[in-house]
Amino acid sequence: MRKFAGIIIGLLFVTVSMAQEQIDFRVDVPSSWKLEEYSEEDRMWAYESADGNHRLTVSVLYYSNEPTHAQQGMFLDDFIKTRQEQSAVIDKETTFSKTKLDEYETAWVARFTEVSPSGRYATNKAISSRIGIANFYLESLSSGEDHENVSKKVLSTTGFAS
Repeated sequence: MRKFAGIIIGLLFVTVSMAQEQIDFRVDVPSSWKLEEYSEEDRMWAYESADGNHRLTVSVLYYSNEPTHAQQGMFLDDFIKTRQEQSAVIDKETTFSKTKLDEYETAWVARFTEVSPSGRYATNKAISSRIGIANFYLESLSSGEDHENVSKKVLSTTGFAS
């Protein structure tokens, strides 16, 4: 089985879907995927596809004090910058898309993709709400088109308590 050169920040198809609700986040992963790693202490969950080509890592970072809505956006911006810096340190040739930032009444959502020359594709979706930041990082060792299809399907089902 292929191993991922995945990056997990310390802080933080055609199949039937299976809902995964852990603490305050939600995601629907295909039923053939398995929970490969779990750490309640680190607040991190990792799911992997049956063929080993896709891996979704979810991490949750809780705020110690409830921030204002504007602060949620600022914290998310800082989180994304740190996340991208970490990826760039591991593979200096990784390229990033422009970050798409959406503001909602109770949360902020940021999305970006990254591609490395080694053929690793990743899409990152982070949600900042009044309780913290949930980070959904889906990486693939398949074609860009396959990654895009899987990431759209899986990441469109994510949610985080607000």
